[in-house]
Amino acid sequence: MKKIIAITGVVLIALSCVFTSLYAIDHIKMKNNEPVFFSTWGKDYAPPEGITPEEAVESAKQLLDDKSKKEIENFENPKVEEVVFSKAPGVIYRFNKKTRITGRRLYKITFHTFRDGLLGPIVFYVDKICGEVVGMDYRE
Repeated sequence: MKKIIAITGVVLIALSCVFTSLYAIDHIKMKNNEPVFFSTWGKDYAPPEGITPEEAVESAKQLLDDKSKKEIENFENPKVEEVVFSKAPGVIYRFNKKTRITGRRLYKITFHTFRDGLLGPIVFYVDKICGEVVGMDYRE
């Protein structure tokens, strides 16, 4: 009888450790707008659906000034790529220094200008889930 109680206790402790770990992981994922293991932990949460590439382009276009718009050769049809950085890139200017870029699904929006050879293209990074423009490449 004592063995059954001991085994039951160990199983309950193991299960509580597993669920505590899952809760902690899901809590972090909910904070970062990423899909979770369980849809709710007693909190209002909707899994991320994301934005379309066209919506990401519109978010990036809003940050362009008139001078830049005149220089862009592909304003109506910029190059759009999906990127995920496994480590923090050193070449991105982040608008909010506290914004975490690693591990986030981003759209990379590239506008080519007639001065690409001198300065490089204008590149924005837009969060694929919430649509926030999180940064841009430096131009020389």
